[in-house]
Amino acid sequence: MSSTRPPFSDVARHARVFATARPFRLLVMPMLVLLATGARQAAPAEFRQTFDSMQDVEAAFTLSSWSNNNRSHSPANVTVKDGVLQLKLSAATPGTLPVCAEIASRRNDFHYGTYRAAIKMSRVPGAVVGWFTYLGRPLNEIDVEFLTRDPLLAHFTLHHIQTGVDHGRKQVTFDPSAAFHEYRFDWYKNRVDYFIDGDPAATLTNQVPDMPSRLMLNHWSGNIPTFGGPAPTEDAVMEVDWVYYSPDYKSPTGLTVEKR
Repeated sequence: MSSTRPPFSDVARHARVFATARPFRLLVMPMLVLLATGARQAAPAEFRQTFDSMQDVEAAFTLSSWSNNNRSHSPANVTVKDGVLQLKLSAATPGTLPVCAEIASRRNDFHYGTYRAAIKMSRVPGAVVGWFTYLGRPLNEIDVEFLTRDPLLAHFTLHHIQTGVDHGRKQVTFDPSAAFHEYRFDWYKNRVDYFIDGDPAATLTNQVPDMPSRLMLNHWSGNIPTFGGPAPTEDAVMEVDWVYYSPDYKSPTGLTVEKR
């Protein structure tokens, strides 16, 4: 290839070609940007987990091992038995940190849609049963929680601000430790609707979380007198038969609540 500059006439000719093509380039580029934006905003995929084995659990979730001033977590407290996830809150003696169980989805793109889980709770007082979406920074959290010291009261909470969170409650007429029940929330831009066994339980609208998050389940105690009370002095086990998410708010096929 020659290292000499091309004749000026060739340079001018190429400049005229570029000038002619430029309007087309300006038209195409915004279209490419729109296409790329649309791809980024595509709805997240449906998710279902039936906890057939620990391999299935660990493929979809991480097992928490963090600690703070009032509780710790152990991956050993997460097991599967007969196709059911078991989250154990270990017996604690006064003055020791409760050892809890928690799983967090590897996916962090869970957003608007329907969320459902078949859960059977422990009857041992002192535990908190949690089923929720979570993003820590900035705070985005949608909770379903039960306190086993008051097992007939469901707690629903939106955490998108540090204070003045939106909170609802629903009294249930069954023993949540006697059988599995479906706990569901439908997340929309302007509200979150909660259901228990398909029946409306609450609607929250204040400061609705708006960012993609992880899907989480936990069984914990923090020895908090005003929330959950003292940690249990015997092992407590929370059972989860399945979890399901649909960005299209579709009901799951092939998943039923087994009364076992």
